[in-house]
Amino acid sequence: MRKMLDGIKDKLHEQEKPVGISWITAVGDLVPALALILVFLLSSCGKNFTPEEKIYIAKIERERAEKNDWMKNSPDSPFNHKGKIEFHDLKYFDVDL
Repeated sequence: MRKMLDGIKDKLHEQEKPVGISWITAVGDLVPALALILVFLLSSCGKNFTPEEKIYIAKIERERAEKNDWMKNSPDSPFNHKGKIEFHDLKYFDVDL
């Protein structure tokens, strides 16, 4: 009986393989590749605009500044200097090309 139990125990120990260790090793091998991909993606997200894009961005920003000025100073604005509500510049997202 003792031999049979030892045989079963040996079989169980043979089947127990550290699954987590092989997974960690596989991920560890991928880390340099993932780091390289991340660096590439971040470097390609720079803001190198063409002259036409720069003109377009300047136009949008100028229109936004004019809108803020109108809201703050125009007599037709609901936020003019005579009103009880103080106007704060509108908040915009960056121009998305």
